Amino acid sequence: VTKLFTFAAACENLGLEFKTRTTVSSYCFLNSEGHLPGDLFLHGANDPLLNSENLRNLAQQVASKGLRSIDGQVIVPMHLSLDDRFFRDAEWEDFVWIPEAAPLCLNGNRLKLKVSPGESLGAPVHWELNQEVPFCTIVNQAVTDLLRTD
Repeated sequence: VTKLFTFAAACENLGLEFKTRTTVSSYCFLNSEGHLPGDLFLHGANDPLLNSENLRNLAQQVASKGLRSIDGQVIVPMHLSLDDRFFRDAEWEDFVWIPEAAPLCLNGNRLKLKVSPGESLGAPVHWELNQEVPFCTIVNQAVTDLLRTD
């Protein structure tokens, strides 16, 4: 029910044609060879539909503007800047805004995990991740058990 009200409020305040934007910026300028002497920032806007293909397209757009190399890092700021223009006329009682999600969500924040039983009862289950995720550690505490019918 909460998602239904959230969707209705978003449609009312943002409109059905609203699109979030994932943008890039830097504090530095490109030189004539397309070199950026500092960091490149990737700013997310909580786009729930952002996927790997969109990110590749964004990288191609950045490259088409002349970027060829970066001295710094690609940084994803992990704070959400709330654009309050959507809420100026709203009236709330006892409302507290606590963002729990990072502003950049990729592929629905999902990982594809293949899980299979271990060799024997009580043995750890086996899992395979079909993508490299260097920022994520999976701790497997699941064990093989009997099928329960209750």
